[in-house]
Amino acid sequence: MFYPIAVFLDNAKVSKVFLIIDAILLILAALIAGYIGLEVVPSHLVGFDKWTPFL
Repeated sequence: MFYPIAVFLDNAKVSKVFLIIDAILLILAALIAGYIGLEVVPSHLVGFDKWTPFL
């Protein structure tokens, strides 16, 4: 989603402020996704501890 916006803003010759805002939003989204992932791993590992295949 961010790449097409960055290409459009770069080709439109608008202010670089919009590209900086776009980059900040991309970094923020990556940090939020990483945080959510790190918060979920321990609970999933506890759940997989008791898992057995269905036979």
